[in-house]
Amino acid sequence: MEVLATVIAIIAFTYFLLRFKSFRKFILWGIACIFILGISIYGYSAFDRSQEKKKSVFPVSKIKLSKINLRSDSYSSSMWLSGEIKNLSATQELKAVKVRVLLFDCPKKNTNDCDTVGDETEVVQISGSVPPGQKRSFKDSFYFFNLPKIRDRRFQVDILGASSSYYGLDGD
Repeated sequence: MEVLATVIAIIAFTYFLLRFKSFRKFILWGIACIFILGISIYGYSAFDRSQEKKKSVFPVSKIKLSKINLRSDSYSSSMWLSGEIKNLSATQELKAVKVRVLLFDCPKKNTNDCDTVGDETEVVQISGSVPPGQKRSFKDSFYFFNLPKIRDRRFQVDILGASSSYYGLDGD
């Protein structure tokens, strides 16, 4: 029944489109208005997102990481990075941090002769946020694929960026 109604509607639309010049003009103007409206809405939302991103930039120098721990997951290639993050800013709230974790294998203990075996970057979303001058704990997973057997694991954590908005950082 619905198929029949759809076919009849298409036939009627085509008939009016071919038979009446004013109907063709009405449809073309309608399509043009919808297209212009769509372009305008998209342009405004893209501008709004770029403004939000500019406002959300958070200086990396105003972040302090402490009690950093990298724990491996026994059943997968993921590792859990956890620790505490302190917001040293006096005015801005901290909501997300882009973190790079380098994983090293050091065959000889107590030396700096290490091989890099993992390099992953993630955006760590802080639950709730970190208000100015306060500290919060965080925990996020990082996936290191194709890791060799590691004898003496060491790691390095670098902050690549931060944001006072959940949408202010790229996830790559």
